[in-house]
Amino acid sequence: MMLLKQEEFRSLRMGSLTVAEYHDIFEQLVRYTQNDVEDDADKQHLFMKGLYYELRLQFARNTNPTF
Repeated sequence: MMLLKQEEFRSLRMGSLTVAEYHDIFEQLVRYTQNDVEDDADKQHLFMKGLYYELRLQFARNTNPTF
């Protein structure tokens, strides 16, 4: 079960989800990936990686000290 959740997290993309839906799923799955997410910067990077390109560009202009 743990390995399946880790793989689901690694392949998570926003797709047709809203940002809120994507965020909720991301938060549910990130619990299973302590080895992939060591700090807040890792968490932000992985969240951004799953957003679609246009949103990623908009969010990249902003800097946030914490997730």
